[in-house]
Amino acid sequence: MDTLAELRRTRTRPAEAGALTGASSHASTKALYARDPDGIEFEVCRLFPDHAVAGELSAMTSPTRPLDIDAEINVYGAQTRGGPRTDHTVRRQVFAAAESDGGHGRVRDAR
Repeated sequence: MDTLAELRRTRTRPAEAGALTGASSHASTKALYARDPDGIEFEVCRLFPDHAVAGELSAMTSPTRPLDIDAEINVYGAQTRGGPRTDHTVRRQVFAAAESDGGHGRVRDAR
């Protein structure tokens, strides 16, 4: 999924069919889970570039929480393009800040 708007649209069909089994936020990944007609569970997700979710990553809260797509759209925008999670600079900042103050480090979001 390139945008949160696409993820929201994608949620509609399995939800209407009673096949949506979950929706989670893993900071830089926003995911929907559903079952196909054969009962096989699958995932559809949207990846955020690390720089876009640096603040969320540094909060070090639960790594998985319920996904509220409308709330995510309010924060990140419906049409903001996704991207790979490969910005090692952001990851180093997040973990260095957390280590330097006993796990309470904070890095500002680049939103």
